[in-house]
Amino acid sequence: MNTTQPQAQPGTAARPDPDDRAATTEVAFLGTGRMGAPMAANLARGGFHVRVWNRTAAHAEPLAAEG
Repeated sequence: MNTTQPQAQPGTAARPDPDDRAATTEVAFLGTGRMGAPMAANLARGGFHVRVWNRTAAHAEPLAAEG
């Protein structure tokens, strides 16, 4: 769906494109264990901005390759 967004008035923020959810959505995962790591990786591959945290930083490092 392509729509034209109206130009923002000076001093106001432009509205994000509602169809471009990967550009406007940031997802956080707390815990990158057996379930969290694959879920976070799938979202990163899908274009989402993903932040991860794990109690042991070494367990979250393999996700850096996913972006």
